[in-house]
Amino acid sequence: MKRKSIILGLAMMALSVIPALAQEKGYGAVGAHFTGGFGSGLTNCGLGAKLQLNFLHPLRLEGSFTSFIRNKNVSMFDVSLNAHWLAFLTDKFCIYPLAGAGYYLTNLHVPDTKYGGLETDDDVISLSEWKVCANLGGGLDFYLTEVIILNFEAKYKYLKYINDASRINISFSIAYLF
Repeated sequence: MKRKSIILGLAMMALSVIPALAQEKGYGAVGAHFTGGFGSGLTNCGLGAKLQLNFLHPLRLEGSFTSFIRNKNVSMFDVSLNAHWLAFLTDKFCIYPLAGAGYYLTNLHVPDTKYGGLETDDDVISLSEWKVCANLGGGLDFYLTEVIILNFEAKYKYLKYINDASRINISFSIAYLF
């Protein structure tokens, strides 16, 4: 648990200093997203936050984290850094391919059967594993106003486990330009 707290703290610090690198107003965005994860016989939903910065036109970097709700005794946490290559179709629509990497935590919560399988705080075995992942996908931005962006994104997350645990994440988000 202590190691998880340290890693989470370092990730949060890294994401918090990135806004200082943005050069002009409108070159960064902060937002929240709702994500559905599908694959390996497990479907679950997650909520998260993201920070986007445009460094070189049309390159945008995005740092994000997502916490997935437990389903079938499995919960997940994802921290990712992706690069987007923006292609504006109109002044309101933008599409992009994305590529990046991340760190994925999978928690397995298994009831301990020595007490008859009843789940209490004392009789649940929890197994956790951090893995590096690769992200490939694409997305669509819609500029609702001059400072509000709606976003749809789909990405394939490649995770190498004993058996293939790769998944597809589909996200909807809203972000504020700064």
